[in-house]
Amino acid sequence: MFKGYNLVITIILIILSIILFSQLWYVPPFLSDKLTNIIYNISMSYIVSYIFYLMLVYLPDKKRQKDIREHVKSIINSIIAANDSDIDAIEKATKQKINIMRMTEEEFQTLFINKIKMEEKAPFVNRVHFTTEVYEWDRFLLSNLEYTVELKQLLFTYMIYLEDPLIKILNNIIISNYYQHGKRMLSTPNRENQDPKLIASYLFQYHKLIEDLKYYRKSLG
Repeated sequence: MFKGYNLVITIILIILSIILFSQLWYVPPFLSDKLTNIIYNISMSYIVSYIFYLMLVYLPDKKRQKDIREHVKSIINSIIAANDSDIDAIEKATKQKINIMRMTEEEFQTLFINKIKMEEKAPFVNRVHFTTEVYEWDRFLLSNLEYTVELKQLLFTYMIYLEDPLIKILNNIIISNYYQHGKRMLSTPNRENQDPKLIASYLFQYHKLIEDLKYYRKSLG
């Protein structure tokens, strides 16, 4: 509330308020009645306008932003959960703990290529129904990617309320190779045309961006 232009406006309000209340008790001799009335009317108009701004604009908008903030947090949590299921499934298949931020891209590629076969079933649990679903690896990854795309589109409906750091993170995710080309790579009917090494590379880079989103989520409290 007290930042930028709002800070300037608040300072002006305080000054005018002081002038207004000083005029109620004392009028300096060097001020004419006409000038005193002008100062009084300006001060009074400004104070009344400020009160109306608080009542009709600032407070309702503050409540709206709070409600939207909670909804945005919920969507972010869903995006993170969908992408965490990728890592959870890879950990189950490889029997190795994965920390994207502490692995190199080459290490992830090697693990993925040696342990993951796109035509095999992915070991994961449906987080909604808590049942084991049957998807081949490429269809499983594709399903999570498509779900994430839908969530991001929903998130952008609140664009005017999103903070700049979040918009930057979302933009980096959207222009990532996995986001841009993953659907085409994972949905090809002929799995022989798939490039597991390239998929692993794109997936690794993409999940590093998801880690940025996790970091941002912590700042929301």
